[in-house]
Amino acid sequence: MPRYKRTEFDEEETSSMASMAVDAPMVANPTSGFSRTDGTQVRYSPGRKRNLWERASPMEKLLIITALILLLLVIILSCVLNSYSGQTVKVVHISATNESTTIVTGNATGYCVTPACVTVAAAILNAMDQTMDPCKDFYQYSCGGWIRANPLPDGKSIWGTFGKLWQENQIIMKNVLGK
Repeated sequence: MPRYKRTEFDEEETSSMASMAVDAPMVANPTSGFSRTDGTQVRYSPGRKRNLWERASPMEKLLIITALILLLLVIILSCVLNSYSGQTVKVVHISATNESTTIVTGNATGYCVTPACVTVAAAILNAMDQTMDPCKDFYQYSCGGWIRANPLPDGKSIWGTFGKLWQENQIIMKNVLGK
């Protein structure tokens, strides 16, 4: 195993700054930096000023690009929506009466008036309780008609449209298999 010897160097390695007195007063010189009263000068250069993009980290650059893309997307979507704002929206008014369902429209083009659509719309209107104020009890307003038409069966703690469909399917399968 080699042994290391400690050597003493005759020359001491120093920098030019280490040879200056630390407590020497410094005077500001706006053109060339600071100068000491002992005649030595410390020069500094502010360097080239960097803009925002050069100072940004890679993550900040990614976030800036993402924000610009989202801003561009918002501008494009607002232009598209603005182009459609001049068009009027056509609404189908469906009113339920005791005898039948009446569809009242200004122009039936573009609306679903097939028997399936009319049946579903009628079912939705029949499930509503239009005598209730939706601001006071929205659940009763939207589901009151269905609750009245479909009381909770004996032995069931919950009852809904899926339970009703399951029961109807069970009856159909029982009739088909019983034949």
